[in-house]
Amino acid sequence: TEAFINGIKGKMGELDTKEFLEEHGFQNVEIAPDPTQPIWDISAIAENGEQVFIQVKTGAASYASDVLDDMEASPNVPFLVNTEIYNWISANHPHLLGQVGNFEANVVASFHHVEGMEDGLNVLSDNMGIDVPGGVTDLLPYVGAIVAGSRLIYSVVSTERKFKDADRTTKNKIQVVQTLTLMSRMGVLAVLAITGGQAGAAAGGLIGSVVPGVGNAAGGIGGGIGGSIAGAGMGIFLNRRLQPKMLDLALDITGLTNDDLFYYKNKQRIDEIGDSIQSSAFALAALPAI
Repeated sequence: TEAFINGIKGKMGELDTKEFLEEHGFQNVEIAPDPTQPIWDISAIAENGEQVFIQVKTGAASYASDVLDDMEASPNVPFLVNTEIYNWISANHPHLLGQVGNFEANVVASFHHVEGMEDGLNVLSDNMGIDVPGGVTDLLPYVGAIVAGSRLIYSVVSTERKFKDADRTTKNKIQVVQTLTLMSRMGVLAVLAITGGQAGAAAGGLIGSVVPGVGNAAGGIGGGIGGSIAGAGMGIFLNRRLQPKMLDLALDITGLTNDDLFYYKNKQRIDEIGDSIQSSAFALAALPAI
């Protein structure tokens, strides 16, 4: 995954630099069609009519020494680098700052990581087109789906297993992801408490084996009271066991991965990179054989 992200980030750096140069008066800005092109990555015509060749480098500070070697080997080529590399060169070789610029200081970064469980679930829900209620007053139409999703989630968490193939129906995927996203936003206990007696009653039979007496109480006490007791037991159990597993469960039932989430969050820019790579491949294929 790290190598994949670094490769995408490097290509994004080239695309962002090309856009930046075009916005600042450079003409005929072209990315080298061959990704292994030595010495330079971008060629352009400056406002004074001079053709310039630019090297674009991105990566962690640990990569900066390699960039330094390239700079010393090509002292007449300007380098545009990301913040980590620029800061390392500034601190360790300030005499080279005339040859290097920080494109991230001029270009709004368009590369986004998935930040934590809630962000991952939100990205997944949005890209699956799943409607997640925005507040307490919006929950009522979704109670049935939340009850069903909670039951299926509970059955998996309580047995410490993954979803079975039979669980991965379109309906179950939607209900589970919707429920997990809602729980990540509002909290497990809050969601089950808000859905009230219906969620509790649906879970009563399930939780009797985990919270002794609660399931039996739900069966013996009718209506909302029994449901509330069962819901509380289910909520306590899930609140303790579910929190660290929410995103993993959502990915499991959908059959997706963290790389898929990364793509969803950066879809537009990654698609642009795909188009750029495809264009480069066509251009290379059209070159005459030497």
